[in-house]
Amino acid sequence: MRNFCLFLGGLFFWALNITSGYCSSDENRARLENLDTNIITAAQKGDPAYQFIVGFHLMGGFFYDPRYTEEALDWLFKAHKQGNANATAEISYIYSTKGSEEYKDPVKAFEYALLSVKRGSIDVLLHLPKMYYWGKGTLPNYSEAYAWSATALAVSDNENFRTEATELLDEIRCKMTDPELSKAQVLAEKHFKSFRKARTKWKNTSMYKTLSDYYGL
Repeated sequence: MRNFCLFLGGLFFWALNITSGYCSSDENRARLENLDTNIITAAQKGDPAYQFIVGFHLMGGFFYDPRYTEEALDWLFKAHKQGNANATAEISYIYSTKGSEEYKDPVKAFEYALLSVKRGSIDVLLHLPKMYYWGKGTLPNYSEAYAWSATALAVSDNENFRTEATELLDEIRCKMTDPELSKAQVLAEKHFKSFRKARTKWKNTSMYKTLSDYYGL
């Protein structure tokens, strides 16, 4: 009976840790056990591609897990400061939706989304115009929303991505006058050219090539 009570107590404490966002250093290390030790070593030595991989892994990869937000941000900021565009995008997502509640900050989410796009990352390219459209972290701006949506549509060949971009463009277009739309189309061409240049530069970095090989992009 005593062992069963201890088990229930331990189970309650584990559940409490999950719901409170608590994460011990032991849990943090356990989370990283699934990673190749060479990746962790490279990250510790300052490689920005592997720093991103560690941070992204701590956030649950493609499945959100906010318990490790603080540790993940630490690694992602290290990569971000070295120009890793994907790390910048992931930081934006953490401040927007993926992080624990105390880290939710729409202004910071917008700031890092815009910066990541300017660095050539496509990861938040469709999220950025939504921020402009709904006024999340910035003032509503239909022209910017239209221009970045059009850019997203122009640079992606992913069917779902293109469908979502098209639907967003149609929704934004209904909110604009003809003169506003004409100006937004000029802005879209400007954004497309600048993004294409930044995208090419980013894809030519060793960071991008390492991430592309690792994730099979």
